Amino acid sequence: MLNTYILLEISTLTPYILKFGAVVLILILAICLVKAIPSKGQVGEKSMDSRLERLPKEYIVLNDVIISAFGNPTQIDHIVLSPYAIFVIETKNYKGKIYGDEEAQYWTQDIYGKKYKQYNPILQNRTHISILQKMLNFTNIGIYPISPF
Repeated sequence: MLNTYILLEISTLTPYILKFGAVVLILILAICLVKAIPSKGQVGEKSMDSRLERLPKEYIVLNDVIISAFGNPTQIDHIVLSPYAIFVIETKNYKGKIYGDEEAQYWTQDIYGKKYKQYNPILQNRTHISILQKMLNFTNIGIYPISPF
């Protein structure tokens, strides 16, 4: 008798379990789709990737480089190794008006009157270069920042 009751109880819950499972499945699919849509930053970086691919063969391009120095990981969009210098590129794909001082920690992005605070990409790139210089200990080749918008 106990077994029959359990089977009846499960069978009465089946529609709810199916609905709950469907909701969970839809949420999982939605999350996967959102993650598959590239961010504005990724679009800008991919655009820069295609431009850097056109450099002469003696240039080596490294994309999406993650380095860790002193326990702090940082991501560098692009590093270009040339026979003449190393170029560290921090790509931004900002829209609207961007303004800020070269030494200010944050810049302002103005999109139709709505203002957003953005970390200064020049300072961000200086940090990348500083870490690279300490890691590589280069003295005879220049490392130069580039921050295209």
